[in-house]
Amino acid sequence: MLIIPDFFQIEESLKLAREYALGFEYNDFYLNLDDAAGMEEKIAFYRRNSPPCDCTLHGAFYDVAVGSADAQIRAVSRSRVAQSVEIGKKLGARAVVFHTNTISNFHLKSYCENWLAENAAYYSGVLQTNRTIGIYIENMFDQSPDLLLRLSEQLCVYPNYGVCLDFAHACLSQTKIEDWVEPLAPYIRHIHLNDCDGLEDSHLALGRGKMDIPGFFSLLEQYRVSGSVLLEVRGIEDQRESLEYLRARGLLREAR
Repeated sequence: MLIIPDFFQIEESLKLAREYALGFEYNDFYLNLDDAAGMEEKIAFYRRNSPPCDCTLHGAFYDVAVGSADAQIRAVSRSRVAQSVEIGKKLGARAVVFHTNTISNFHLKSYCENWLAENAAYYSGVLQTNRTIGIYIENMFDQSPDLLLRLSEQLCVYPNYGVCLDFAHACLSQTKIEDWVEPLAPYIRHIHLNDCDGLEDSHLALGRGKMDIPGFFSLLEQYRVSGSVLLEVRGIEDQRESLEYLRARGLLREAR
């Protein structure tokens, strides 16, 4: 299991990681990527303050569209993905997480087919040239798992490919959570977990919202999903509260 480290309270993050045998998912590197010196300083800082368990990195995602029909947007997006992968390598991350970033509710067949073709071709190249690090694609605005499933069916030939299933994003979609887990189960390598109020992805501590978290873990067990889990809540107290929520219900997984 992983937590998001607090750059400004790194000792507290490390203490919590040691106490519960946690890894980190670094969330400090998806913005300000033109600040090369600042990025290198943060990388060096985290290398000096890394937990004993393995880690992942959340890659760039704001406005990233690697299959955009606009050549300049496509080029910048792909540059950001490449930067994220290189940062992940420098941090010793096991994998980097990127979003599907589909246009929500835009179901035009030509758009969907172009998104699939462009993303499959692009990420095939990324996976082939970066075999030592995982590339995980996360559901974001998707209202169903269909496009992510079709992408996974093409990319699963690469052992470093995986799906990052975001529980709250899926619960806020038009598709039942079971209908996300069942088809994607063979490809899920990583999970983002937080509670929410059922209206927006509010990243609440576990138990504070309306999500059926024990039911989600039952689905993971039913479909034999064993990927790593990020507690996607911020702040040491919310992280500890979430860990204790899981521990009290026998759901706390060791980092992997």
